[in-house]
Amino acid sequence: MKCEKRDCSRTKNITSITGLDVCSYCEVWRVECEGRYLLSLPLYERRSALDARSSKRGEKSIKELKFVMLEIHNAKKHR
Repeated sequence: MKCEKRDCSRTKNITSITGLDVCSYCEVWRVECEGRYLLSLPLYERRSALDARSSKRGEKSIKELKFVMLEIHNAKKHR
């Protein structure tokens, strides 16, 4: 099974919050882990961290991160 975001031959043993089967080396998983970390921060620290990432990486990268953070947040609400 191949990941939609990365063409690798590793075993896909993790299901991301968006439903993709990925390995722990895939970019999809890295973004999800970063999103989970940011959600664990207090709100003012989270906003500061997102602003720092936005200025360094660009807004497109941050949009994907914010989308994943929203998915994680919504999944926690429906547990």
